[in-house]
Amino acid sequence: MLCVLNRIFKLPLPAFFCGLNAEFMYLGTYIVNSVLRSRENESELAFGRCALASLKTEMWARHGLVRFTNGTGMSSDTPAAADPFDSTTPQYRAYFPEGSRDDIEFRLTRILSLSARRWGNHVESRMLALTGQSRSRWQTLFVLSVATPPITTSLLSARLAIQWPPLIRTLNSLEADGLIRRIENPTDKRSRYIEITPAGIEVVEKVQPVLSEIRTSVFAGLSEEDMRLATRVLEAVVVGISNASGADED
Repeated sequence: MLCVLNRIFKLPLPAFFCGLNAEFMYLGTYIVNSVLRSRENESELAFGRCALASLKTEMWARHGLVRFTNGTGMSSDTPAAADPFDSTTPQYRAYFPEGSRDDIEFRLTRILSLSARRWGNHVESRMLALTGQSRSRWQTLFVLSVATPPITTSLLSARLAIQWPPLIRTLNSLEADGLIRRIENPTDKRSRYIEITPAGIEVVEKVQPVLSEIRTSVFAGLSEEDMRLATRVLEAVVVGISNASGADED
């Protein structure tokens, strides 16, 4: 495999080995094997070629054979820190022509996923370290603290946008810690109401200031108008997903 990659990248053998860390060796092995396996599968072959071209560009850059550009025609050794996607995956243009509607939609969905994942991971780690509460626990407690009772499990599931199995695990944990209580629904014996206890309120009052500080830190570079605009855009995305989901069900 290394001989094949060495021929592809056209680097002297010592330089090739020095520039190849474990991550690149693993990725290179995967790509070469994918290309070799996919001779009869055009989609896999296309993916393999694109991925191989991207890896090739990265390796050449490491050895000074190519330089990245910053989008203005000026060369730059360091792609944009926030999102080096264009520099590290140049062959994606084969699927998304620059400036096309597909390109714009792809970039939007990619940054939505990236920001949501990074936000979730950042908040989870900070809140757990500072308050001892996981995201699922404090989110559930917050919704219960601001909602008009009574709250059923199904309603709570809808408001949190999570499925029953993980919600039930969270509720069991909160109840065991005395932060919520579940009582029978007098109109439907199959369901129960969920109430937050005074101890649960204390947790919410401890968590909220910490969460506010995290938000302030992350959004420090945004103006209030920026945040209002982002909120409107994301609300439109949510509506679009709901409409598309309804159309799929029809």
